[in-house]
Amino acid sequence: MNLNFKINSDFLADYKQLIFSIVIIVFIPALIVFNTYYIVNALQDNMDFELRDKAIMAAEGLNVSLLDSLGDKEEVKNKIDEYSKLTENVKKITIIEKDNDEFRVVSNLGTEEEKIEDNTVNVLAWFGDDPIAKLVVATKDEKIGDKQIYLGERFWSVTLPIENQSGEKVYLTNIWVSLSDIDTLMSKTITNAGFILFVSIIVILLMVASNGQLFKYSILFQKLKEVDQMKDDFISIASHELRTPLTAIKGYVSLIEDDEKERRMSKEQKTKMLDGITVSADRLDALVSDILDVSRIEQNRIKLEIGKVGFVEVSKKVVGQLRVEAKSKNLKLIENYPKNEIYSSLDKGKLEQILINLIGNSLKYTLEGEIEVTLSTEKENNVINVRDTGIGMNEEERKQLFTKFYRVQSEETRDVVGTGLGLWITKQLVETMGGKIMVDSIKNVGTQFTVTFPVSKEN
Repeated sequence: MNLNFKINSDFLADYKQLIFSIVIIVFIPALIVFNTYYIVNALQDNMDFELRDKAIMAAEGLNVSLLDSLGDKEEVKNKIDEYSKLTENVKKITIIEKDNDEFRVVSNLGTEEEKIEDNTVNVLAWFGDDPIAKLVVATKDEKIGDKQIYLGERFWSVTLPIENQSGEKVYLTNIWVSLSDIDTLMSKTITNAGFILFVSIIVILLMVASNGQLFKYSILFQKLKEVDQMKDDFISIASHELRTPLTAIKGYVSLIEDDEKERRMSKEQKTKMLDGITVSADRLDALVSDILDVSRIEQNRIKLEIGKVGFVEVSKKVVGQLRVEAKSKNLKLIENYPKNEIYSSLDKGKLEQILINLIGNSLKYTLEGEIEVTLSTEKENNVINVRDTGIGMNEEERKQLFTKFYRVQSEETRDVVGTGLGLWITKQLVETMGGKIMVDSIKNVGTQFTVTFPVSKEN
C-alpha cells in the first residue's frame, strides 16, 4: 500500500477547531435560510388551501342564488353579474351547459356562447360528487366585464354542478377566485423575511469578526497543548538517550582508572573499552546534532549550500560508512546504481544526512535479510529507493512515521535506540530542498522509502 505523507490529514488535525468554527459560521446562516424558506412555503400552502375552501364555498353560494332562475338564461346572466360584484376576488364566472356529449359556455359574465376545447374537468365535475378545484395561472391580460385579469395572476378554478330544486344537474359553474391579495401579502412577507435573514447573517458575521481572536486563541491553545506534550516526550526520550551512553562512558572510565592502580587489564580489553567510550560519545553527538537540527528547522535557520551533487558518489560514501554495521548484523547491503552519474542541485552534506538516516533506519529495524539502495532517473526526477526486509509497519504506524519523537513500539523494537527525530528531520530536509519522500510498508514483510529530487538542469 502506497503512503504519501498526507498533508490534508495533517491540516485537518492541526486546524480542526478553526474548521469547526467555519462550519458553524456556514451552518447557522444556512439553517436560518432553510427555516425561512420552509416557513414561508408552509404558510403559502396553508393559505392557498384556505382560499381553495373559500372558492368552493363561493361556487356553492352561486348555486343557491341561481335556484330560482335556472329556467331563464337571461336571468342567469343577470344573477352572475350581480354575484361577481359581491367580491373583488371572483374574477370570472362561467356557466356551462351539457349538450348531449358536449359542454358549451352559455354565460361568461355577458360573453357569447363558446365551445370548450378540454372537457376533462367538466366531465369529472358533472359525473362526480365533489367540486373540482385546481390552481391555474392566467396566460394573458384579459378583461371580463369590469374585472381585470393580469398575465401570471394565480387563481383557484372551481367547477361544480348547479342543481335545480329537485336536485337535478342543470348546469356546471366554473369560478375563478383570484389569489392576488394573498400573493401580494406573501411577497411582502418574503421580502421582510429576506431582510431579516440578511440582517441576521450580517449580525452573525459581525459577531464572528469581532470574536476572531477567539479562533486564534483556540488554535494557539491547541498548539500549546501539542508543544507541551512534545516537551514531555522530548524530556523523557532525551533523558533516556543521554543516560544510557553517559552511564556507559562513566563505567568504562571508572574501570580504566581503577586498572591504572592494579594493571590487571590487557591492552585489548582497554582498547575495547575505549571503543565503547567512542561509540557512546558518537551516540551523544548524534543526539545533540538531531536536537540542533530540529531547532534550526523550526526556526527556519537551515543553511543550504546548493550545488550540483552526484547521487552515486554520495551513496557509495554513505554505504561504505554503514557497511560495517550491516556486517555486524549479518545483513546484506546491496547497491544498484546507474552506469552514469545522476545529478541534482542539492546540499551535498544534507543529502548525505538523508541517506544516513534512511539506510540507518533500515539497519535498525531489519533483523535478517537485506537492505537495497537503488538510484535511478524517472522522467524529470532522480529517485532514491531504500528497501529492506525488516519488521515493516501497519497503516497507523505509517501515518505517524514522519512525526517528531515517534518510534514504532513493539516487542521487536524494544532494544532499538533512537530519539524518533531522524525521519522527521529527513522529511524536512527533503522538502526544504524541493524533493518528496514517500514510504511503502507491509507488516512483517519490509519497508521501502522513496525520495525524489528534480534532475539538475546544469550540464
